[in-house]
Amino acid sequence: MRVLHSNLTRSWWPARCDRPISLQPGEFVRVVDIRNITLIVEPILKP
Repeated sequence: MRVLHSNLTRSWWPARCDRPISLQPGEFVRVVDIRNITLIVEPILKP
């Protein structure tokens, strides 16, 4: 998975989700941690 972090430099970062779910392309995620250069993300759930 790669995440475009557009608030900083519009560059691609490696990312992963530790939850047992599937994320779809274009889905919005929240960065909850950073391990080395990998962003740890979780989905932003719609109400």
